[in-house]
Amino acid sequence: QQKPVHGGSLTIAQGVEPPGLDPTTATSAAIPRVVYSNVLEGLLKIDRKGRVVPALAKDYKFDTKGGKTYTFLLKKGVTFHDGKPFDAEDVKFTLERLMDPKTGTAHPEYYKDIESVQKMDRYTVRIKLKNANSMFLFNLARPDSVIVNKEAVDKLKTAPVGTGPFKFIEWVRGDHVTLAKFDGYHKKGVPYLEKVTFKFIGDPSAQIASLKAGDIDVIAY
Repeated sequence: QQKPVHGGSLTIAQGVEPPGLDPTTATSAAIPRVVYSNVLEGLLKIDRKGRVVPALAKDYKFDTKGGKTYTFLLKKGVTFHDGKPFDAEDVKFTLERLMDPKTGTAHPEYYKDIESVQKMDRYTVRIKLKNANSMFLFNLARPDSVIVNKEAVDKLKTAPVGTGPFKFIEWVRGDHVTLAKFDGYHKKGVPYLEKVTFKFIGDPSAQIASLKAGDIDVIAY
């Protein structure tokens, strides 16, 4: 379709099944291929042109003299899939969780320069760094930095709850993960699809056969 239309479903063949669905504590690239920007979102994201752009943050400012203080203005009216409103407390909780050695973060080096995370008001967060870090904004746009809420953090590995355009429905191990349209998504008019299924098919010839048979629509990666 040259012009997107609402409705329908998409089935994607993915060669590797993710070991879990939490991109913050595991390094497998198969995890963000299913959940990043679909189910889980960060303050920032990487767009299709490779630029760092706002996601759950509507804007940000930083101290240009020292390069150590970043202030993020958060989007209002965003809710998690379980109905909890998104606010500065979730950003503070997420970053402090990523900084905590007990969490077992996959890439602790992304957050080692953070000195403090301060909630200025419900929709403003100030992050102070120990050192200027030119990679800091890019690191906040990585799948590792998706924002989670405290009440649902225990579900991340098997049934993640996020703010993305799709909500998690089921994971049939060895076969597929199903996502469905989140009607409460903060960007009006999207997503277009009602359902997305990631089908795990390791053998390339089996992927081609499924594509020809019409059982899948896309072969990813």
